[in-house]
Amino acid sequence: MSDLLVMTEAGDPVLNDYCEVMARLRGTTHAFVVLIYESQFYFIGRYGYIDVRCSIPTESQPDWRGEAQVEYVDPAEEIPGGELYPADLRANSYVHFAPLKLDGIPVGMVGVANRAPMTTATPDQRIALDVMARLTETYLGKHQTLKRHTQEIFGMLQGDT
Repeated sequence: MSDLLVMTEAGDPVLNDYCEVMARLRGTTHAFVVLIYESQFYFIGRYGYIDVRCSIPTESQPDWRGEAQVEYVDPAEEIPGGELYPADLRANSYVHFAPLKLDGIPVGMVGVANRAPMTTATPDQRIALDVMARLTETYLGKHQTLKRHTQEIFGMLQGDT
């Protein structure tokens, strides 16, 4: 997980592009790829968000560890403890996300959000979000593998066999 957090500062360019495509296709103002560690949310891919990290108490977090997509058409009413969220997240009138897993382990979520209210997602929009989650999982898995191989090669070049 720590290998992936280096993407936080400006957001990973590829993940930012994934987010922009998803937001534009859905007609939303925001999209995100978030890694979650305890109460910290790290926006490693984003569209429309400025903050790169925020803290959300564990007991107020939505169910990002599950198998199913989660959709809130009225987050202020539907998310218990939502008043504890940062103002930028509380401003959303619609949130839809899919769990993000690496090697079967939940690590975060990918999704879209909108400032204005929206209707629930269509079946095609749900499929598109699942595709975004799979693309993100594949990309992050390759990133981790590449970093590990680079460290191994560097170690061999330095004589650390």
